[in-house]
Amino acid sequence: MVLCMALISIIVLAATMGRNASDAKMNERNNQYTANLFAAEAAVEKVIARMKFDFLCGNDEYVTNNLSIYRAYIPTAAEDPYWGRFEFSDAQGHVNSTYVQSISAKGFGGLQSQYAGLSGWTNVYRILSNARQTSGYFNLTNAVQEDIELDSIPVFQFAIFYNGLLEFTWAAPFTVNGRTHANGSIFVGSASDLTFNSTVTTTQVILKTNWDGKVLSQYTGAINYLGTPGYSTNAQVLQLPIGTNNSPGAVREIINMPPTGEDPSSAERLVPGAVRDHRGPGAGARRVAVCPERNLLPRQPRPYFAPPAARGEVRW
Repeated sequence: MVLCMALISIIVLAATMGRNASDAKMNERNNQYTANLFAAEAAVEKVIARMKFDFLCGNDEYVTNNLSIYRAYIPTAAEDPYWGRFEFSDAQGHVNSTYVQSISAKGFGGLQSQYAGLSGWTNVYRILSNARQTSGYFNLTNAVQEDIELDSIPVFQFAIFYNGLLEFTWAAPFTVNGRTHANGSIFVGSASDLTFNSTVTTTQVILKTNWDGKVLSQYTGAINYLGTPGYSTNAQVLQLPIGTNNSPGAVREIINMPPTGEDPSSAERLVPGAVRDHRGPGAGARRVAVCPERNLLPRQPRPYFAPPAARGEVRW
């Protein structure tokens, strides 16, 4: 009997130890998987940051000319010793590189997401990175893919575009039949009705407040947002390509006649804009970047994450 009980105890102990070892391996695999995924995301985001900078400071040509530079962008041990634990590749057999490639021809058409209802020039780039821990317990490789859409939007598609505070305080009955955007807050409130028949976007907030000698109790008029969606706050700034001088006089130049001899389709006639993010269905999301010209207003890149995949595999 004693031997039987001892045998049973040994069996239970072995099973418990085996389960603990299995749990430890599963936890280690999950931790390694997560670390690889975040490392691959860091590589992709490093490329996107540079592409966004080049696009908003220049134009599509800046991005096209720098593709070889982007492909060499990976997190390095010189930036932080932590990145020395990983090997990065582009799923094409090239180590210490990131996959960057245009996946669409530049064309003019309708835009999506928060820019639905507007048209612009679009160009989509795909960025992908594989990451593997060189000294990990498991031989895991994880991938992150993001599509970056560089868009240039004609600024005059907006019914109202303000580069700062936009206020409708104490306006007469007013109906706006097109898109409204402000690179600042929007003040509303009057004794008369104010109606927006298209989406209103602002980089800050929309509010009623005491303003210009008027107080909240006087704002009896209705504020109607009839767009789809009605409005969006905390939107990204739509940047105008006017250099470092952002004065009202400099901004006003976009509505002046272009200089004699300037090509209407030249880069100087485009205006860079902002970045939008959205997550797409299934495996990924897409990031879009905008950069307008003199009478074009581009969107910025919107980030999207594709789930990790095996080496050389991208799930969309």
